[in-house]
Amino acid sequence: MAKKAKPNTGSVDRETIAEFEKRYLSFEEEMASMKGSYMADCKSVRGEMKELLVEAKDRGVRVHA
Repeated sequence: MAKKAKPNTGSVDRETIAEFEKRYLSFEEEMASMKGSYMADCKSVRGEMKELLVEAKDRGVRVHA
């Protein structure tokens, strides 16, 4: 049988909430930075793929992309 969650009967002060919010927003900022780096890396690879497809097409290879 699954355990039932205990109801939250206590109150949380604003300082505690602000602390969790600050930490959470910090994680969001970190993820956004990582996403930006990832997208920049992918852009480079996508460019190389495009060049490869152009080269293949120039040599007579049928390209579907």
